[in-house]
Amino acid sequence: MRSATRVVQTRLWSFATKPFEVLSASLRSSRSQNFRLLPLGLTILVSWAGDSQAATQSVALAWDSAANAAGYRLYSGTTSQVYTQQIDVGNVTSTLVSNLINGQTYFFVVTAYNSSGVQSALSNEISYTAGAPTPTPTPSPSPSPTPTATPAATVQVTARTNPVGLNFTVDGTAYTASQIFSWPAGSSHTISTTSTQSGGAGVRYMWTRWSDSEAISHTVAPTKNTTYTGTFTTEYYLTTGAGAGGTVNPGSGWKNSGATVSITATPTNNTSVSYHFSSLIGSGTGSYTGTNNPGSIVMNGPITETAIFIQNPVQVTVQTSIAGPTFSVDGTTYSSAQIFSWQPGSSHTIATISPQSAGTGVRYAWNNWSDGGTMSHTVMPTTNKTYTAKFTTQYFLTMSAGTGGTVTPASGWKNSGAAVSITARPAAGYSFTRWSGTGTGSFSGATNPVNVTILGPISEAATFMHN
Repeated sequence: MRSATRVVQTRLWSFATKPFEVLSASLRSSRSQNFRLLPLGLTILVSWAGDSQAATQSVALAWDSAANAAGYRLYSGTTSQVYTQQIDVGNVTSTLVSNLINGQTYFFVVTAYNSSGVQSALSNEISYTAGAPTPTPTPSPSPSPTPTATPAATVQVTARTNPVGLNFTVDGTAYTASQIFSWPAGSSHTISTTSTQSGGAGVRYMWTRWSDSEAISHTVAPTKNTTYTGTFTTEYYLTTGAGAGGTVNPGSGWKNSGATVSITATPTNNTSVSYHFSSLIGSGTGSYTGTNNPGSIVMNGPITETAIFIQNPVQVTVQTSIAGPTFSVDGTTYSSAQIFSWQPGSSHTIATISPQSAGTGVRYAWNNWSDGGTMSHTVMPTTNKTYTAKFTTQYFLTMSAGTGGTVTPASGWKNSGAAVSITARPAAGYSFTRWSGTGTGSFSGATNPVNVTILGPISEAATFMHN
C-alpha cells in the first residue's frame, strides 16, 4: 500500500547511477569572500514514503532564499562533507530528489550564486537515509564559521601641491604630480618639499604650509584616508626703472600674485637741472602704461614698469665780472646780466670784445670766459649755467720829464690797483728835483724812485735842475 504527500516544487532531481565525481574540493575553491550571503538553512521538507520493499525512495528538500541570488546548486554524497554530485536547480528554494537506494544514507548541502556565477558559502549539511521514517524536519545547527584572519587595515593617502605640478617628496622619492599611496594604517612616512621653487623667468613659488599644519619636512602616520596638500604662494617679479631725470618707487622685487602695487615716479629738481614726469611704460599682464602718477598695477604675471621724464628748460645766466663791459648773446648786445630759458642742449653763441673804453684814461680788458671758451664761442648747456666774462679795469699812467733828465716806465695802461715804481734819471750836469703827480694814487714829492698805486688815471712829471 502506498501513500503520497503533495510537495510544491519546480524541479525533480533523479539520483544518478553514473560514476560519482568528487566535487567538494571544487566547491570550496569556487567560493568568493566578496559574495557574502547569509548561511542558507537546508531542511528535509518531506520524504516520499513507499512500501518497504521498494528499491528506491525520494526526498523533498527546501532552503532559505538568499538576497541577490540568481539561482541555487544542490550538492550530495554518501559521505559527510564529501559531495560527489551536484545539480543547478535554478532560482527556486525547494526540489525533489528521487532514485535514492533503500537503506543508503545521503548528505546534502546547498549554495546560492549571483549573476556573475560567484557562489555563497555552504549551507548547513543534512542527512537522509532512504526507506527510514521521515523525521520531524528539524534543521541541523549551522556549523560555526571558521574564523578568518582579518587582513591588516590599509588607508588611502594622497600627496599633492597647490598649485599643482610643484616638487615634493614622499619617503625620499621626488614627485611633481599628485600621488595616491596605499599604506598600512598607522605606518610612518615622511613628506617634504622645498621653500622656494622656480616657475620660470620672473615666477617663483613660496611654500606656505602643509594641510596638516606641520613643518616643511615632517613625519605622518595616518590611520584613516588622508590628503596632504603642500600650499604655495605664487610670486611674480616686478622690475622697475627710471630714465634720466628721476627715480621710481618701489624698487624691483618679488610680489604676491594678485597684489595691487602703486608705482610712483619722482622727477629730479635741483639748482642744476629740473625734470617733469612724462609717463609710465609697462609690459606684462596687469601692467600700466599712461600718464597717471602714481600708476596702479596688478601682479598677474612678471611686470616691467619704466618711468619716463622730460627735462625742463635750463636757466642760463650770461654776465660780466664787473659792471660796465658789454657782451652779446646770439648777436644781441647786453650791458647787464641776462637770464635765458633754453631747451637743454640747444646751441647758442656768447661773445664780447676787448678792450672796451670806459672814458678818458679808463678801459676794460677781457681776461676769459668762466667756461674757458674763447672770446666768442658756442655753448650747449644741459643744466642750469652761468657764463661770466671776466674783465680787468685798467687806468692810463702818463709819465713825463722836464729838461735835464728821463723817467721810467713809459706811459701806458696799468691794471687797477697795481703798484708801479716810477724812477727819474737826471742827465749829466743835472739833479732830480721832485715829482708832481695828479690822479688817485699819484705821488708828489722828492722821493725817487717811488711807488704809485693805480687807482685811477695818473700823471707823474719829474723836474730837474742844472747843477
